[in-house]
Order: sequence, then structure tokens, then C-alpha cells
Amino acid sequence: MRGKLSVARIKALSYAALALDGLRKKRRNRTGPTQPDPIGAGAVVLDPADSKTFCILPFIHSYFATDGQASLCVLSPEPLLGGRNGGGLNVQRESLKEIFHSPAMDHARRQLLEGKKLKACAVCYDAERLGGRSTRTHYNMHWQRQRPDLMARIKERQDKAAFDKPLSVDFRYGNLCNLRCQICNPHNSSQIERDGVLSKWRSANYLRLEGRFPGEWYDAAELAEEVVDFSSDVELINLGGGEPSISRHVQKWFSRLIESGQAAKIELRVQTNLTNVNSKFFDLVVQFGLPRIFLSIDGFGPFNDYMRYPSKWRIIERNADYIAELARRSKMSIHLTPTISAYNALSIVHLFEWAAARGFDIIANHVRGVDALDCALIPDEARALAVQRMRDFLKSVTSPIPNRATIEDLCRYLEAPVDAAYAESSRKKFHAFTREIDHDRGMRFEDYCPEMAGFLGYPSDASSFGPVLNVERATFGTTT
Repeated sequence: MRGKLSVARIKALSYAALALDGLRKKRRNRTGPTQPDPIGAGAVVLDPADSKTFCILPFIHSYFATDGQASLCVLSPEPLLGGRNGGGLNVQRESLKEIFHSPAMDHARRQLLEGKKLKACAVCYDAERLGGRSTRTHYNMHWQRQRPDLMARIKERQDKAAFDKPLSVDFRYGNLCNLRCQICNPHNSSQIERDGVLSKWRSANYLRLEGRFPGEWYDAAELAEEVVDFSSDVELINLGGGEPSISRHVQKWFSRLIESGQAAKIELRVQTNLTNVNSKFFDLVVQFGLPRIFLSIDGFGPFNDYMRYPSKWRIIERNADYIAELARRSKMSIHLTPTISAYNALSIVHLFEWAAARGFDIIANHVRGVDALDCALIPDEARALAVQRMRDFLKSVTSPIPNRATIEDLCRYLEAPVDAAYAESSRKKFHAFTREIDHDRGMRFEDYCPEMAGFLGYPSDASSFGPVLNVERATFGTTT
């Protein structure tokens, strides 16, 4: 999701990330001269592991966002240009094959083969500059393991797609979602699109174009058939939203992949907010060759209900028990993918401990492109305290966390220098944004996170801190 990385969000997931143009200029001063990778003009990268610029995804991967807009990948802030009417390439107007084999994609491939940095890849370059891992390095390594002969194929094809159809897809079937999370936007949540307060704070709007299909583009039967054909060679599927588990179109696509026998050969990565456990959906998921579930949860206990409104923690816990049991009976793995922001940086260890106690992996992300929630606005003392707590967690945890390096990357990110003027400007936006959201929902940030409210000087009445919401730091026996 954009705004989460994933995530990543995430997501990044994660997983779902906003990576706005100009982010590096107004944030931390991390950029140096943009020099081409020294491999020579027109040369082909023979070992992606040795390149500081090359990414394998444009040669084998297809991505479209919740409104059908095409980009190089989920983290790219720039749409692929060259569509009808001079706009961005979009599934509402162009076919999946037209986009995959478009001049815009060929141009990006050519630039990468020549060792040049792409503006669209700034999120990954920034992560690597801090000494961390990135989506670029992850997928370069992933596909070298999965397809050792792939670079030879790319060398043969030059600036064309490695194959007629992609090996990897990341599709978002509309913005249908049941939550209104503070870090999200109308582009990724139908609830926020209808929210008069949150929507005006977010510039990532959902596009509806006059194109190939009447009505909502993702409802078109023709598109469903097109997706089935286009993904007939796919080996890896990333699926975000919106909320994929409540999309009937996703379930129909999964059913077709299972019926054809192809699903058994596919690694499936699905991001979900875990507020809804659709047994039919998860029954389909476990029939894939390697199913992975990524949990978009940003707080522990009542604090999650505040950040990911109107979710309920008791339902999250119940559903976590359900999928944990499902994972024990299948090949499915579970990964927590929280997005760290000015709201939860001090308390995120509560959630880490909860996940580790359940045997879930942790893939930590930080919010991008949302000034009012950027970690840069957190005072130095609070950021240092957040880092100390995360490192204490890593020292004390006894259960395995395969992606613990993402928490270490997050610590380095929080320790990086911050532009003072940007931090102050963002802090003012935080106050205005949070005050407006709280008033609209009848909630108070200081009731849910008094410690951070104090560091940020957020208007509060200390007497209102309720004994249930002012949660002491939780510990779970298996992590200490």
C-alpha cells in the first residue's frame, strides 16, 4: 500500500508506501552526487549483487495500483508515462501486455542496463545509503536464487522484457477497505475516500478514468480473463489493497489459478489488516505453493484501535489465533509488517513482543511521504529512546525473527541526522492533523499514547489518562 511499506508497508510493505517526489530534498540530507554505476554505457549487468543501481524487477515484474495506474513497482512514486491522452499508463485504458512491453518500460530497462540511477527508484537507493536492505536488493537476490539463468536471458533480450509475460506481479484490485488508518490515503482506502477529514490531508487520490470498461474497471469480466492469461507464467504474486481478503475478484482469480494447477508453483504474498478472517479466502491461500501472510498492524492493544480506526484489538487477537493455527497445519508463514511513525515509534516494541510470542516474523517499515506523521518530527531524545527499546528487544528476544535486520535498519534510520526546519514544520502539521482527527472521531491521542504526546508537547490533560489506555510496557514470556 502506498504510505505503507511496507512496507512496506512495507511495504514494503508492506507493504503499501508513499514515496513522494522531492522527499529526499525536504527530509534528511542523505543524497550525494548521482553517478552511474561504473559498468559502462550499453553494458549489461552480469552480477546484480555487485551493482548499486541495477534492479531486476522491470524485466520480469508487472505492477498496477488500486486505480489501475502502472509504475515500475509499488515503491515507485512516479507513474509510467505514455498512456492514451498523454497521461500515465493505466489498466483502465491500456492492456496489461501493452503496459509490460511499453516504451516507458523499455526505457527504464535500458537505463538500468547502462548503470544509471532511476528517479523512480529513490526509495531503495535511500534505504541502501543508510546501510540497510532495500526492495531492490531483496528481489535481485531472490531471483538469482530462483532463476540462476535469468541474467543470461536479460542479456539476450537487452532492453526488452525478459519474457512475453511476467514472472512476478503485484496487483491491487481497487481501494475497497474497511479501515480509516491515519497513515493511509483515499488511493488505498475506500473508507478514507469518503472521509471528509482524512481525505483532505492526503493528496494521493483515487483515479476514475473513461477507458476500456464501463463502471468500476476492476469489475469487468474482460479484465478478469485478461489477468488470468497475463499471469499464466507467474511464479510470485504480491497482493495488497485496499483489503484483499474482502475482494471477490481476488478470490475468483485465486480459484482459477488453483483449478489450472498453477497455484501450487506460486509463492503468494498477501497483505491484510487482520480485521476480517474470511475462511473461504484463506482456504484458497493455503493451496498455493508458498503462501505468506503480511499483517498490517501498527499498535498493540487499544493503541491499534486508535491508529487503525475502527479496528478492534480483541478481534485482531482472535483472528491472529486463527491464522496461527492455519499456519501450523500448512506451509503458510506469517509476518508482522508495522509501519513506524511519529505515533508509535516509542511503543512499537509492545507489538514486536506480541508477534515474537506467537512465532511471527517481523518486517519493520517506516512511514514515507506523510509529513504530519514522519519520524523526523520526533524530538532527538524520544528517537534515541525508541532506538534503545528496539535494541533491548533484539537482545532479549529468544524466538527466531528471520527479518530482524529490518528492525536494525529502522534503528539506523531513526539515528540519522534530521533537518531541523523540516522537523519543526512537520511537528506543526502533526498537531493540526491529530487535533482534527481526534475531534472528528471523539478520541484523544494523549489518552492512547501519553508518553509520545508529552515529548511532542501535544495539548493534553494528564488527568484524562485512563488506567486501561495508559498501558505499561507489556512483556511476553517467550521473548525475555
